[in-house]
Amino acid sequence: MHDKPPIPEDLSACQAIIVEQAKAVVEQNAEIAKLKQLLAEHELTINELLQRAYRHRSERYHEDPNQLKLDLGDTPEACDAAEGLAEAVAEAQIVIAEHKRRRHKPRKPRDESLPAHLPRVEVTLDAPEDVKHCAEHGARKLIGYDVQETLVFKRPKLEVLHKKIPNTPAKTIPSAA
Repeated sequence: MHDKPPIPEDLSACQAIIVEQAKAVVEQNAEIAKLKQLLAEHELTINELLQRAYRHRSERYHEDPNQLKLDLGDTPEACDAAEGLAEAVAEAQIVIAEHKRRRHKPRKPRDESLPAHLPRVEVTLDAPEDVKHCAEHGARKLIGYDVQETLVFKRPKLEVLHKKIPNTPAKTIPSAA
């Protein structure tokens, strides 16, 4: 159990304790005010970061207590509300134009090759020996090349190094009998 602090018998000591506790309350109130200010600053920072994050997006969702909720359930109230809206639209005879979606032009495939006007030096690499031959089937057939272009800076001109890297089938895995 907690022991109660002894309360002095003389009036001046009691008044000193009261003054000390009043100072502690004032300090705590100042600390609370400072923390509330800090909390408000943090909330502003969070809201600003959320605005930045969602600024350029077409769909946004923020929980807002002032926003009315749509009840799309099968409750009788929802059915009555839908019927009431349909009647109101029919009475007002409002014609709403149909939305037509614009079709975007198909994008051209990206061409990441270097400009064609630059001179090209072609280097054909040879496949390693362990890839050229299969222990079980013998020599492998070359099925093509991968091309890697590198821009080489040689003063005072630029040229493109055009490497042809052989494509060979993957090593065959012997089947378990």
